[in-house]
Amino acid sequence: MKSRTCPNCSYTYSLKQYLKKPFWKGVFSHWKCANCGRALTFSTSRRILLAIVGVAPAVLIPYIARFFIAADFSAVLSWTGAIILVLVWTIGVFSFEIFVLNEEPGEKINRQ
Repeated sequence: MKSRTCPNCSYTYSLKQYLKKPFWKGVFSHWKCANCGRALTFSTSRRILLAIVGVAPAVLIPYIARFFIAADFSAVLSWTGAIILVLVWTIGVFSFEIFVLNEEPGEKINRQ
């Protein structure tokens, strides 16, 4: 299955749409598909894995900043650059999330 795609109607969320709405949702939250209106949620196991891979580089921020400082950049620019690199990495990793249909109790899902 493609990332950022509704499993019901195959509508693909652009990165801009994804960052505006689903990116900020919690692991167990749900929302309606912008195209078909079906309730969607995240693949919980994949979201947890992506959280580990996406946020783990945050511990590297001081080392990245020191690298920039050693390359004769100012401290403010070095720390800013390190934080921006980690944020871009995190957003990039989370763009590989998979959406799944949110199954309500007793609801039968018609998978196409």
